[in-house]
Amino acid sequence: MTQASSDSLRSKIIFAFFAFALGMAIATLIAKKTAEPVVQTNPLFEYKGKEVTFADLDPMIALPLYDEMSQSYEKQMQLLKGAALQLHIKREAQAKNIDEDSLSETLFTLSPPTDDEVNNFWKANLERIQRPFNEVEDDIKNYLYQQKINAQQDKIISDLKKSGDLAFTMELPDFPKINVDTDGYPYKGNTDAPVHIVEFADYQCPHCKEAHAVVKGLLESWTGQIKVTYMDFPINRSGISRTVAEGAVCADEQGKFWEYHDEAFADQSTLDKEWPSKTASKLALDMEKFSSCLTAQTTKDKVTKSEQAAIAAGARGTPTFFVNGLKVSSHDIKGALDTAINAALNSRG
Repeated sequence: MTQASSDSLRSKIIFAFFAFALGMAIATLIAKKTAEPVVQTNPLFEYKGKEVTFADLDPMIALPLYDEMSQSYEKQMQLLKGAALQLHIKREAQAKNIDEDSLSETLFTLSPPTDDEVNNFWKANLERIQRPFNEVEDDIKNYLYQQKINAQQDKIISDLKKSGDLAFTMELPDFPKINVDTDGYPYKGNTDAPVHIVEFADYQCPHCKEAHAVVKGLLESWTGQIKVTYMDFPINRSGISRTVAEGAVCADEQGKFWEYHDEAFADQSTLDKEWPSKTASKLALDMEKFSSCLTAQTTKDKVTKSEQAAIAAGARGTPTFFVNGLKVSSHDIKGALDTAINAALNSRG
């Protein structure tokens, strides 16, 4: 094979495995779900003869450490997959007595996305893209074409693994489990459910409003199998989220937390400092008790305790979920939580 042909093949393989070459603009506009890495149980290090794992580390260290290791793992796996594909093409080309460049062209010359596919994608993701079609049309075409290439490369790698011709030995350590103290915080679902979901959220967070609807659906579809505990993480700088959260503590004292909670997300766009008292009156709460509770230090302390628990658990934004102690993070909240619930149930045998 000539040097020019070799360089062409190498560039095609790099192109196939690195979406960055096809328009970073669309990557920042469209959130993509990442695959769950394989995990292992090897210790991180030994200290005085004792093996140390993530479970032995403070969460403030364990979670950032895992994030760094996970990012490094993903980058290294992309390089390893590229190397495996390059080796496979070389062997297959020799077996078929054709040049590697021709085989690569056969594998990765795919039909471009149709106008309908591009237009439908733009319409389906308009809320996230928030730009006119003519400004992003080319980026979307590139993105969708890259998705086809990704699917093709994934199929080749998957087929090689299924046949036993390919196996990756590099693995990630177990994700650190977090023990969140939820005692005294409101929950829904089966008290003795095998799956416990802890949600940290902010009443002014738009994604939390979306998650609110998702959680309601999960409680219906996983009846008896899950318990969901809600805890406040008021990160909005306005201070309104904290006031609303403190009002929720007081509504909880009168057995009306979930009604207040639902109203807060329904009225998200109109929340203000007076909203808690107005809603307490609407819910027919004892206003004297509510007002007294709203100014009590114990109320403020409960919200602060929840906030500190979120920080200690490694929550960096809202909403953040933990399923049986494992952090769940994805733009596809429902899909990620369903997957995590299934995994938690299956792990029980």
